[in-house]
Amino acid sequence: VEWGHRVQGLEPSDAKIQLTVARLDKVSTGYPVAHTEVVVDKLYEMSAEYVVAADGYDSFVRRRLGIAFPSQGQGQIYSVFQFATGGELPEDGRLMLEDQRVGAYWPLPDRRCRFSFPVATAEEHNPDAVNLKALLSSRAPWFTGKVGDIEWTALGMFEQKLAASFGEGRIWMAGDAAHLTGPLGAQSMNVGLREGADLAERIVRIHRGDADSGLLVEYGASRL
Repeated sequence: VEWGHRVQGLEPSDAKIQLTVARLDKVSTGYPVAHTEVVVDKLYEMSAEYVVAADGYDSFVRRRLGIAFPSQGQGQIYSVFQFATGGELPEDGRLMLEDQRVGAYWPLPDRRCRFSFPVATAEEHNPDAVNLKALLSSRAPWFTGKVGDIEWTALGMFEQKLAASFGEGRIWMAGDAAHLTGPLGAQSMNVGLREGADLAERIVRIHRGDADSGLLVEYGASRL
């Protein structure tokens, strides 16, 4: 795993894939108010027999292959709060079911927790303690802990998308590069881990001569 790197060039052929990989760095710029920008520090040229693209929802590899990434339903908006608390806390994660919306509670170390409340519009997200207490009262009446310092709060938009294809030839996708769903249960990530393991096993079998490239085509067909 190489943190702070990204593929920004990809040229496939019958025998291998030529890759341009950028090493990224952060620099502070701006006066009088500084801000951080990500810049390319160095470019590497390399080749590989196979590429497994796990490069996220804005996948360069998917876009380079021209694979469509259509929506499969309405996106989900969450008002997320992470805060310190006192009193008794549930030790296990919980789901909050309400009509067709599902929220979640996650216990964290050091008497902290995180709540994700589904909301219909961005305007419903009000990042203050008064709104948080109102949400807890209406959505999680079982929660008896007190609201302490709010560490952070955010409005999260999660789309539902599925790639029209999971790859071709020697290039295949796994995880968010190929599908998106809501954050509950980390489904997109967990499915992506299984896809990565599946692809690795298939590539090993092909490399050893136990199977041909049709094994990867079967992978693509099995994911749709």
